Amino acid sequence: MPIYTRRGDDSGKTQIIGSVRRYKDDARVQAYGTVDEAGALIGVAVSLMASNEELEDIVSVLIDGQQMLWDVGADLARVDDEKHPYRTPDNAAAQLEPVIDHYQAVLLPLTKFILRGGSPTGALVQLACTVVRRAEREVVH
Repeated sequence: MPIYTRRGDDSGKTQIIGSVRRYKDDARVQAYGTVDEAGALIGVAVSLMASNEELEDIVSVLIDGQQMLWDVGADLARVDDEKHPYRTPDNAAAQLEPVIDHYQAVLLPLTKFILRGGSPTGALVQLACTVVRRAEREVVH
């Protein structure tokens, strides 16, 4: 399977799954590009954490989130029909809540907003979070 199609650059269009062509500045194409960007940032963070055994559970959570983003991106890059059903379940966000609750229970109570940074890996995860928020805004658009 080739990783490029050679059919998008001249026309300014790209083909989504289901043989539908969209302009590259189409809201749907922008959204799945941003989702892909967030997944790539998580991948960089995971690669920096992978050798630290103390972070295995966090790495696992991030990889699960990265897979979820991949599925969301695939859903945005396809038409919704019987031949190409969506992958992401309707309750995908709710599935994340127990994981968030688990980690919030082990943190000290927050008394103020946390500025981005801390460590390079933590900053990457925070950057990925902001990109996910941008993707959410683009999906709503």
